[in-house]
Amino acid sequence: MSHGPFQSCDNGYMELIGKKNWETDNIAVLLVHHGITTPVRTAMTYADISSATERAVAIVNPSLVIVAPKFQFRHDRVVFTLNESLTGRYVFYVLGNHTSLLSTDMVIGHVDLTGSGNASSVNAEFSFIPYGTGFLFEINRTVASS
Repeated sequence: MSHGPFQSCDNGYMELIGKKNWETDNIAVLLVHHGITTPVRTAMTYADISSATERAVAIVNPSLVIVAPKFQFRHDRVVFTLNESLTGRYVFYVLGNHTSLLSTDMVIGHVDLTGSGNASSVNAEFSFIPYGTGFLFEINRTVASS
């Protein structure tokens, strides 16, 4: 399934880049169904999406890789289910533990899987790989010129 690009949410994205560690801090990956208010780009918390969350899992093998001239934020395939029926439109990233999310946990951003409506699995796997290349988003390095 093709999907849209990662769309950051200012409050969580700034918290991640400024104070958190992509590779070691708790980051939950949520499958969220169609029907929530359109995701906003400024400030969102888990409370904004909790009622539409189908499944929450931990990010899998997060890594930060330099691919000059950028840093790529990567992770492995996230499996929401191997053999159940699930529906969802968005994959959200939240700063928090997937087993005990708090209403105040900040949203880092999301990916829209379909552009409209839900994608579904029927007694089958529902998983997500960012872009198929393994990176979710990237930021430019700042390097002094020589």
